[in-house]
Amino acid sequence: MKKYILISILIIAAKAYALTPSKNEVRTLFMKASTEAESCKQLITMLYSFNEQNNAVLAGYKACATMMNANYVTNPISKWSHFTEGKTLLEKAINADKTNIELRFLRFAAQSNAPSFLNYNTSINDDKKYLLKEMVNVKDEDLKKLIREVLLRSSYVSKTEKLNI
Repeated sequence: MKKYILISILIIAAKAYALTPSKNEVRTLFMKASTEAESCKQLITMLYSFNEQNNAVLAGYKACATMMNANYVTNPISKWSHFTEGKTLLEKAINADKTNIELRFLRFAAQSNAPSFLNYNTSINDDKKYLLKEMVNVKDEDLKKLIREVLLRSSYVSKTEKLNI
């Protein structure tokens, strides 16, 4: 009986692991999602089961994709709905893991690109400072490259700050 329980647990764990996409796959889709509706939908579908409790980082990507999905609908109410849902999900993910640089990066990217009339810009400077300070400690080279690219393109980063990146 114990063997069957152990085997069942191992099978469930293997399925759960197999369903978790790689971060590089998620990051690639994330970058495409800003210009491709299909990539945005694919990212939302891929990350459907993730939330701030079971994987805050993947929940953060799902939140950003949900916000970006507002770009691909025409109804203003739907646009607002997608954006506010994504914003809420992202803030929940960050509250679950406040010092996670990838989540802070996602919020910086989202707030930097959100239209000003949405008033989702209160953490841009704090996140920028955090990213500039902590980027040297990032061991994941793909993440570091992604953060660097976004910071270098951002109008919220000064010329002097860009020289130090």
